[in-house]
Amino acid sequence: RGNQDGTISVLTDRGVIRTRKVVYCMNAWSRDLLPQLQDIIVPVRNQLIMTPPLPKLWKFGLSANNGYVYFMQRPDGRVLVGGMRDKTPTMEVNNADTVTLDARMGRALREYLPVHFPQVIKYFTGQAIVEEEVKEDNEVAIGGESGEESFDEDGVDSATSEG
Repeated sequence: RGNQDGTISVLTDRGVIRTRKVVYCMNAWSRDLLPQLQDIIVPVRNQLIMTPPLPKLWKFGLSANNGYVYFMQRPDGRVLVGGMRDKTPTMEVNNADTVTLDARMGRALREYLPVHFPQVIKYFTGQAIVEEEVKEDNEVAIGGESGEESFDEDGVDSATSEG
């Protein structure tokens, strides 16, 4: 990192690479790899549920409740509904737990979804919100939020792991 000639040294399993630009492709755990990202990347836990496969309803992501509930339909027809972190005291900010389900979020999702879609299937993932840009001229941080902004034209959220 930070050579006198303005390049950056990156140590890889094949040796050191010197470059003038670095692009970081990030998720919630990138802050553990790069100390300069500790105050930039904030892990935020989300919880999701899914329906069984349904007929094609839409090709885009949707959100409701000021973005605290979001929807998408997967290519296999299942509708994913996630969010409800506003139902917890901490809003799940700085929570990188990918194992424990929150009963309040789960209950809120289960109560919300049957109004629109029956027979929900539980599903869980984490997300990271990038709060600021990396302030280096020759470094770029790439990341995103789960929600409609991260869906491609097929409605696939590449940050969400298949389950």
